[in-house]
Amino acid sequence: MLLERKKFEISKPGVGAATFVFSARQSDAEIQQRISETLGPQVEKDPQLYIGKVTEAPYIAYVDENRASVLASYLRMAIFPVVTTLFLGWAFVWVRKGFQGVRDA
Repeated sequence: MLLERKKFEISKPGVGAATFVFSARQSDAEIQQRISETLGPQVEKDPQLYIGKVTEAPYIAYVDENRASVLASYLRMAIFPVVTTLFLGWAFVWVRKGFQGVRDA
């Protein structure tokens, strides 16, 4: 499931820069918090793993965590117009035929 992506760069003086990919659905505040709490210390701890590379692990983790909600939103966008059109068509035909489904007691 592909979502738009944002790239953020972490620079360490004298070491280099590491690029991390995040989902565009994540807020900048959330991304900055993740960088300062987890990714920054990881880069400081072992810079050879990250410096000069593009790491998509944060993007993949976000997609995996939110797969159900993203899939549900896509299904709603696909199914809602079809169901609405069928319902409106049924209502139009019912009214046009003079409420034949309604029985007088």
